[in-house]
Amino acid sequence: ESLRQAASSDGCRKNLAALGNARVLGTPGGQKTGERQRAKGAVGNLAKKFHAPIYGIYGFVRFADEIVDSFHHYDKNKLLTKFKEDTWEAIESGISLNPVLNSFQHVTKKYGIEKELIETFLESMEMDLNKKFYDRKLYKQYILGSAEVVGLMCLKVFCEGDNKLYESLKYPAMKLGAAFQ
Repeated sequence: ESLRQAASSDGCRKNLAALGNARVLGTPGGQKTGERQRAKGAVGNLAKKFHAPIYGIYGFVRFADEIVDSFHHYDKNKLLTKFKEDTWEAIESGISLNPVLNSFQHVTKKYGIEKELIETFLESMEMDLNKKFYDRKLYKQYILGSAEVVGLMCLKVFCEGDNKLYESLKYPAMKLGAAFQ
């Protein structure tokens, strides 16, 4: 597949749809082994050059979600705080001894994933720590961070620096992520 085709609107849309069809975008929470297998299969449907960056994003969001949803006998607030600190250090320094964060920091740099997207995602993970009833406003905030920005991170990869294309597909990518949450 040529670089031109991959960066075209149609190629970007196809990659976005491939992930969406397998329920990857924006669904870090509640995934079981079967869903992880479908996610792995969905990434396999993408152009090979997108495999590593999408796995980098997926690993990052899964790791954060596991802290929030699985580490029941540990201080989750402390673990998530450490994870956030390690994330920012990896991005700032360009390296991490944690292979998940090292992969993610490479993706953020190569594809220009904004700090705002990462912060919004991590804020939703914090919201998950204090599970409570969400009014409409808080629910929208949670969906934005836990689903929509994950779709936008993936879209950054698919658009490969084409900001015009990114902006034109931003809304559909966010809604696709939200629909699967």
